[in-house]
Amino acid sequence: MVAGMPPSDARPARLLGFRWHLMALAAVSVLPLVLFGASLVRRSAVEQRSRMEQALAERAYLLAAAIDRELASSLRALETLARSEHLAKGDLAGFRREAVRVEEIQPSWFAVVLFTSDGRRVLDTRDPAPTGTTVDPAGFAEALRTKQATIGDLVPG
Repeated sequence: MVAGMPPSDARPARLLGFRWHLMALAAVSVLPLVLFGASLVRRSAVEQRSRMEQALAERAYLLAAAIDRELASSLRALETLARSEHLAKGDLAGFRREAVRVEEIQPSWFAVVLFTSDGRRVLDTRDPAPTGTTVDPAGFAEALRTKQATIGDLVPG
């Protein structure tokens, strides 16, 4: 044993205590930075999500407005067809020609179909000799009852 030096078995314990204190000091020093960084990341994620939700809501509103405009345009065209002189006179061939012309400028339309009040199909711009009845009797009955346009599956396709 050297004079002024502690016994050799005491040195590792003191060194271990010093290392532990040094690691604890480093951890305590870094912990506020880690917590601050985590809070910034969370705040950024919340703000980004909020901006994304706002952008999606705006797009949904614009899409709904575009759909409303398209439906209003289609309803105006259908109301014009409903007032056709050919239809009033019972001239189905003349009305069909008129319906085909209107359908050509309505890109979202699949066909113009005319039914009798009992649901029998008498005109279809896709078929020169239509047969059959509506496939949605409830929707057809609702349109007859209310005398308002309804959206439904009146024909297959």
